[in-house]
Amino acid sequence: FLYERDLFGVATPLQNDNMFFGKDRTDIISELYGKYRQGEHGGLFGLRKIGKTSILNLLQQRVHQSNGIVKYFDCTKYHLRWYQFLRQIIIEISEKYLNDEENGATVSFVPDEYDDVTANLTFEKDLKKLYSLLSNKRMLFIFDEIEQISHSTSQHWKNENDSLFFWQAIRSIFQTDSYLFSFIITGVNPKCIEDSKINGTDNPIFNILTPIFVPLFEYSDVNNMVSNIGRH
Repeated sequence: FLYERDLFGVATPLQNDNMFFGKDRTDIISELYGKYRQGEHGGLFGLRKIGKTSILNLLQQRVHQSNGIVKYFDCTKYHLRWYQFLRQIIIEISEKYLNDEENGATVSFVPDEYDDVTANLTFEKDLKKLYSLLSNKRMLFIFDEIEQISHSTSQHWKNENDSLFFWQAIRSIFQTDSYLFSFIITGVNPKCIEDSKINGTDNPIFNILTPIFVPLFEYSDVNNMVSNIGRH
């Protein structure tokens, strides 16, 4: 034997659709893409290792193919205060689409400093600047592992009001300027939109979207996957 390989032993999220199976999952991508195009928000939930990140990767590809603007945020990386996270959103969008010299984008855009008093207004101002610089294209923000900025291990997200202030800032902008962005939140369960209160204050994103749950494979999906991958 030259080598041995488990054709089904793919443990990392898929980056292309060559090994993507499941009609329901393809329908989920189309539904989430449709929400983005219409300026609506989406929520994707399901068990760990069920394929949420693979769906998100292929959704990003679809947005890119349509010349849209999308940025994926893995919330496990951001142990920031709520206003610092808002600024980080602006930084990462601008670095990906404006300040990336490798791809020929050389427009310099550096956001102002944010603080806990003026962050809402500064974030709105920077979003409008980005929208203009990006040829008036709606942005899509994907917040994966949403539990990390709602019921996180970080003290300021879990027990203080960072989650409340963050979503108040997001909600206040899309209520008045819905053309600027849409967002998708993903996690194990939709608790963050089902809790009516955050530390005794109304939850800004309570029931703001209809959650989509990633289903298990049907028999036909398994049959198709095994037949395709195993035919070698």
